[in-house]
Amino acid sequence: MRQRVYGLVDCNNFFVSCERVFNPKLEGKPVVVLSNNDGCIVARSPEAKALGIPMGTAYFKIRKELDRHGVIAFSSNFALYGDMSRRILQTLSGFCPDIELYSIDESFLSFRAFPLDHLEAFGKEIRDTVRRWTGIPVSIGWGPTRTLSKFANRLAKKHAPYQGVFSAFSDETDSWMMRYPIDEIWGIGHRWGKKLHAKGIDTIYQLKTADLTTIRKMMGVVGLRMVKELNGEPCITIAPPETRKSLIHSCSFGEPILDFEKLFEALAAHVSRGAEKLRFEKCCANMMTIFVMTSRFAKEAYLGSQPIVFRRPTDNTIEMLRLAREGLKRIYLYGYFYKKAGVYFSGIYPRARVQQSLFEDLESQQKEQQVVELVDRLNQNIRRNVVQFGSIGTRKAHQDRKENVTPRYTTCWREIPTVRG
Repeated sequence: MRQRVYGLVDCNNFFVSCERVFNPKLEGKPVVVLSNNDGCIVARSPEAKALGIPMGTAYFKIRKELDRHGVIAFSSNFALYGDMSRRILQTLSGFCPDIELYSIDESFLSFRAFPLDHLEAFGKEIRDTVRRWTGIPVSIGWGPTRTLSKFANRLAKKHAPYQGVFSAFSDETDSWMMRYPIDEIWGIGHRWGKKLHAKGIDTIYQLKTADLTTIRKMMGVVGLRMVKELNGEPCITIAPPETRKSLIHSCSFGEPILDFEKLFEALAAHVSRGAEKLRFEKCCANMMTIFVMTSRFAKEAYLGSQPIVFRRPTDNTIEMLRLAREGLKRIYLYGYFYKKAGVYFSGIYPRARVQQSLFEDLESQQKEQQVVELVDRLNQNIRRNVVQFGSIGTRKAHQDRKENVTPRYTTCWREIPTVRG
């Protein structure tokens, strides 16, 4: 029998798995990966989970406990994780032309008509191929809707007998729904979960068989679609990527900053990176807001912000840095130890929609744009930050704290792994 089928491919402990691909000695050991600035735990190996290490815990609070248990902590390496995600997506495209990237470690596959009796074997083939070609272990859930494929993936990941592949078309699905609380279903957050529990709807199966009129009164159209999805009727779609409406780039400093010039260097790094992202997405911004702040826990906390409206939407780093310096002069107060700086771009448009003004110095703008584009090409073709604007400086105090970051094995020629015979 052929039927519409959705598959969710989810990478297991993705950030940790990426680290293990290039360091097999980590297999079987407790490993965690930290967020930006080594702030909190964002990924855990199964061994770390078994120790009861909670997700999202601040690293400094639990560091001694991690050391006591021999847990290995890595700083985040998003250059590596992003490239590994791209390789997995490329591998999946060989099995299915209709792929929806849901997150860095999750993708939906969609088939208009697929033989249901081949799903398990096909899933195992995908699982084995991704592992062989990229080194990343994945779990695969099949279902007639995205919600059911998401639930099937959870079963595939949590229950070893399924060996990483489960189909919601199976007769076992309803019995699992009776055992899983509604909080485990895609789209049910704490607020909805609390309301449903109050109505005596505690399991996924109870939600599946609930009265539609009652659900619609409680949760509106969103809840109605969810129940229909649980009953095999596709209602949810993943919206295609749109031009972003805003962009923020900020980070806490490794060391507090007192001096104006050093603070501007930190701010300039974020402005430059944000402008680079705009150009990569072929967009321009109509406005940017710069901000600086002390620690929230300082005796005299301070937050200063300054909106800056461009004469016309732009992606020109040189112009932005010039205006950011003037803006920082307005909000900088001497005597404060600043812990964070950043920039927020808004009023973002596709570059193709931006009109030139007849009253601007077009020749000067073109020269600046040529410089910016040359910097982009050098950084893309050689390595990241091989050339950067002088405003950013060379001192590293404002950069993220990354005490144990691994090399960019797949995206930097100088950091490619060495193979010895």
